[in-house]
Amino acid sequence: MRHDLLRADSQATWNGRPALPLVVTGCLAVVRRLMGWSYRVLAEQVNVSAGWRWVCQVYDQPMPNFRTIRDREALLKPKTIRLIQAKGVHLGQAVGVTCGTRLRVDSSVTESDIHYPTDSSLLNDAARVLSRLVRRARAVLDPQAAADKVWFRDRHRQARRLARQIGQLARKGRKTAEQSSLKWYRQLLQVVTALVARSLTFNHAWPA
Repeated sequence: MRHDLLRADSQATWNGRPALPLVVTGCLAVVRRLMGWSYRVLAEQVNVSAGWRWVCQVYDQPMPNFRTIRDREALLKPKTIRLIQAKGVHLGQAVGVTCGTRLRVDSSVTESDIHYPTDSSLLNDAARVLSRLVRRARAVLDPQAAADKVWFRDRHRQARRLARQIGQLARKGRKTAEQSSLKWYRQLLQVVTALVARSLTFNHAWPA
């Protein structure tokens, strides 16, 4: 945990603003998984409970923000998490509170900012993902003939430009803008439809 939480800066261990202690980070991570809480609920429950403060070794110190807890826990590598889990199971078996024969998978969801899902942005996202897969396939197959290279054309730039134009016209809110955006929508749909069709027929058109 020390190596995971330590920054690349050589002065991080003794200089700068004090960070969330290593032991507190580990205790909060264990309690959150044990209780099935989100980061926000964890911060709220530990903050108002003297018992949880003692368990997490926060004591009378100010409770860190849930984002701080989330960011610190995110620095722990999967190998470290497995070692902590193995140690917890070993201690539980030693005191007879668990047999350690079942594994519960952690499927917690972290809060993240997303853009408003408009039709044009969703189509642009589809074009972005499909074009990324096409680029990966092109790097593996390395087509040489001009006819073969057509199958690997990247259309994400075209889709992004059309989606940006639709967004700009939507902010104007005029009737002429709506008519123009309809034209851009049709072009964007054609681009995404072509990418989808190419992905579906790719295995049949390209020899193995």
